[in-house]
Parts: sequence; C-alpha cells; structure tokens
Amino acid sequence: MVAAAAAGRIRIDNITKTFINEADANATVRALSNVSLDIAPGEFVTLIGASGCGKSTLLRLIAGLIKPDSGSLSMDGEDISGPGPERGFAFQDHALFPWLTIAGNVAFGLKTQGVYAERKADVAHWIERVGLKGFEKYYPHQISGGMCQRAALARSLIVSPKVLLLDEPLGALDAFTRMNIQDEILKIHSGEQTTMIMVTHDVDEAVYMSDRVVVLSPRPGRIRETIEIDLARPRARSSADFMAYRKQLLNILHLGGEDTGADYVI
Repeated sequence: MVAAAAAGRIRIDNITKTFINEADANATVRALSNVSLDIAPGEFVTLIGASGCGKSTLLRLIAGLIKPDSGSLSMDGEDISGPGPERGFAFQDHALFPWLTIAGNVAFGLKTQGVYAERKADVAHWIERVGLKGFEKYYPHQISGGMCQRAALARSLIVSPKVLLLDEPLGALDAFTRMNIQDEILKIHSGEQTTMIMVTHDVDEAVYMSDRVVVLSPRPGRIRETIEIDLARPRARSSADFMAYRKQLLNILHLGGEDTGADYVI
C-alpha cells in the first residue's frame, strides 16, 4: 500500500549563512542575511532572484545539508539539525545511479530505509504516476533527460517526504518537456499535498506553479518581496492575470519595461 505523504510546516527564523571564499581563505562570502520565512503545510513556494542570491543555499539549509551561522530552522516544530527522509531533494541534475535500472533507482530510498520488502508495490505505483510505465528495466542512458527527471522525482516522492525541495530540476530540459513535467509536479502536489519549495530562474515557471513567490535580493540574500499568486489551477499562461503577475515580478527584479511577450529568465 502506498504511504500517504504528510505535509510539513517549515519555519525559517533570522537565518544568516557565510562561506569561506575558495580563492582566498581569509575572505568570506555572505550568502544569506537575516532571512525569515514561514511556509505552510501543503504550500507551493518558489524562490527567485539573481544568480548568487542564496536561493540554493536556503534549500540546502532546509535539507539539513549545511548549517546556518545564526538563526534557526524547524519542521513541524522540530529543529532541523541534519538530513532526513521527511525532506526530499530533487536536483537540477537528475543524479540517477547509472548502474541501476529506473526501477532500481526509484526503489533506492526504500531500500536504504529498510522498508523495501513491505513497500515494493510502491515502486510500480510511482513509476506509473510519473509516466514511466514500461521503462522499469531501462537504464538512465537509455532514456531521455526528461524521463530521467521524472524518475528522479519518483525516487524523491516514494519515501513520502513531508517536504520536497526542488533545486531547478527542470532547468536543463527543452521547453515542451519542461511544461509537461511542470504539470506532473503540480498533479503530485495536488494529490499528495506535499509541501514544495522550488528554486527557479524562470519567471513564467514561478507564476505558473506557485502559491507564493519569494523574491530574494542580490547577495547577501534577503527577502525583498513576497507575491501571492491568486490564480486558480490549471493556469492559462497567456491570460491577462497571468501576464500581470509576470510583469510584477519582472519589475521587482528590474527586468520590466515594455512587455514584448518574449520569455524571460534570470
């Protein structure tokens, strides 16, 4: 039986994170400064901003892969002190194991948790859910990049995370595949009610997918503005309301001006 994903609340309180400059051990780079954010259970929040503003750093902090210099992070009231299966992570590079089949990759999390025997049926469920039925025995090099990204999402979701962190997982895909997978992610979000936090450089993607868009300032990253996207799903990408949100975000990011209808990323 497929385990239901329980949504989690993320609280970020006054986080600051500094890194040592790789080129000069005596110099530091402040990635984030005094960032606070409350993400509700089941919410889809997108982080957007210029390259180097700390978006991916914030995801890694939530994942427990790194620790803040100051401030605190918690999920459902419990401090985040390290990685955990309740927080899934989907990377820009699908990071599938090349020596494992698609089924083997999707099953990997269940095996590491020691629950594969009782949840073996979940593998077929999630492979079908992301549209890969019939490709179970294929290896990553035998399928397209978009299909690999679908498998990576299934691998992240099969362990029933409360929170799914998406670090530009669609950035390397062609436009049509990207839009298809956006819809797949939204279907999963709607069905599982998993809290999702995504980093993107694509303004249209942010408006299309998010309940809320959080705009970070250039380094050191601070929350510059938060925009609630009050549009029913599925969203029409060419509607006047959609274009108004798009223009609002572009103006915040200083990429506004006359709207020519072209696609913009930052």
